[in-house]
Amino acid sequence: MKKANPHANTIVKFWNLKNRSLPIGFMKGLQKTLSDYAKHIKKEFAIDIEDHRIFDETKIEMPDKFINGKELREYQVTAVEKFLKEKIALFELATGSGKTEIAIELIRRLGVKTLFVVDRKELMLQTIKRIKDSLGIEVGQLGSGVEDIKDITVCTIQTINKNISKYASYLRSIRFCIMDEAHKTAASSFFKLSQQLTNTEYRLLMSGTAYRDDGNDMMIYAIGGNIIHSLNSQTLIEDGWLMKPKIIFYKDYMPKDVVKQFEEQTKAGLINETPNYSNYYNMFITTNQYRNEAIKKIIEDNKGKKILMLVKLVEHGNSLEDDIKGSKYLHGSTNKNEREKIFEEFTKGELNILISTISIFAEGIDIPQLDIVINASANKGEVKSIQVLGRVLRKIEGKNTAKYIDFIDETKFFRLASLARKKAFYKEEHNVEVIGYENI
Repeated sequence: MKKANPHANTIVKFWNLKNRSLPIGFMKGLQKTLSDYAKHIKKEFAIDIEDHRIFDETKIEMPDKFINGKELREYQVTAVEKFLKEKIALFELATGSGKTEIAIELIRRLGVKTLFVVDRKELMLQTIKRIKDSLGIEVGQLGSGVEDIKDITVCTIQTINKNISKYASYLRSIRFCIMDEAHKTAASSFFKLSQQLTNTEYRLLMSGTAYRDDGNDMMIYAIGGNIIHSLNSQTLIEDGWLMKPKIIFYKDYMPKDVVKQFEEQTKAGLINETPNYSNYYNMFITTNQYRNEAIKKIIEDNKGKKILMLVKLVEHGNSLEDDIKGSKYLHGSTNKNEREKIFEEFTKGELNILISTISIFAEGIDIPQLDIVINASANKGEVKSIQVLGRVLRKIEGKNTAKYIDFIDETKFFRLASLARKKAFYKEEHNVEVIGYENI
């Protein structure tokens, strides 16, 4: 940004001059900075901490262990113990590591008034069910048109922020707050919520990728402190907890003369014309018959497998659903009952091909049965790419396939995005195959 506009203000400020305060997540970092500086100037250093938080004393009866018989893995137990010591912390644990089970065990161990924050209603409903199944307690819901607050409540960030003044008193009573998918906490909505949690003793942020594509990582630390427990997918694969993926990028699915033809068709004929991204996306991704035919061929060659296909635009999903026999499409406008029905059919029924927008299924949703994920969205973000891959890595009895399929797309816009996704997987130490279209 500075190269393009040297005078642009690219500084993010956390110091509140009026209140003379910093976000609580910076507390330990500030202590260390002051201590290090004192050593540097060879001065003795001591700090007194006055805690003005008023903790809600509500104690919630919990079972002695998970009632569904689940037991935590060794690294999950380690994570729990680390958090209980730190109280305000961030976990960077790969998708499939069982972050939700860690959070539920902390809810059980602490037995205090808890708010569990997620960013989508599917994830909210899934989390509520998993807490109930594990602890056998009543769980409140704030989201998807339901307002039912209990001692343990799961909410969507959209609902809580839309009515934040209404819930201000309730938020001040929360003693333990869990924020899932922590890489999204740089969004103003999460920071806004954080500022209302004035009496929270415990804060847990969880993510498989505790960094942001826009570089604003400090906002994550402002809300939830530092990373105290980290575990990548390669370690989980080597230890036998996740499946080793087969990652394939298909290339050269379009004739070169057609690529040039498509590029010409996206232009309006203006002098020094700036390429229009939406025109390119429509021509090269959404309505690209060569690319969509390649997707159909991949699906035909994997009959009987559980396949999740991710798209970016609603019209792309509609088109693919029309062309792919036996598929169903789930997107943001799908009504609540239909969403639940489709998801149930896919996870437990005979629906094997589910098409969805990447905004819904890239993160958080647990589908252990998934054999193949086809990323047809042409997304650029490194974080989202790693999260998409994580959808397919979970182990389940009888499952022997874990494939991620993508494309090295044509023209500058999308080729660079494809290479960024590929690079993200290399950084995670995964093997990537690039195969010509003729081998599909």
